[in-house]
Amino acid sequence: MEELTYYTISSVKENGMKNDNFILIPIQKILFDLGMKQKVNETCDDKAKQYKIKILKRDPLPLNKWNTVLSDVQKKIPLDPIIAKQFKETLYYEVVNGRHRVVSSLYEGYTHVPVIIN
Repeated sequence: MEELTYYTISSVKENGMKNDNFILIPIQKILFDLGMKQKVNETCDDKAKQYKIKILKRDPLPLNKWNTVLSDVQKKIPLDPIIAKQFKETLYYEVVNGRHRVVSSLYEGYTHVPVIIN
């Protein structure tokens, strides 16, 4: 059985509420938008191919906080789960908030992403 790996989760959200309503979703079930794909191509394309990452054809918003979020993930600083919604009636999820955390997770080779379903 594969070991589940993911970034360190904060017990309390930035707004003070508890982070206890999340699930772990395999990273290959997260759809990467074009901005996320661009960062993946620059930093960890080999891992994206290994995990067979799926692309969502949406506007390529840049990942401006990449270095900060990646550093936090690498230092094991607790972070909030991402917020995602189910993509249509599929088994995949679209990122609502947390694009940097998803790409950082892929970069670090994590198998799963902590997610709050919206």
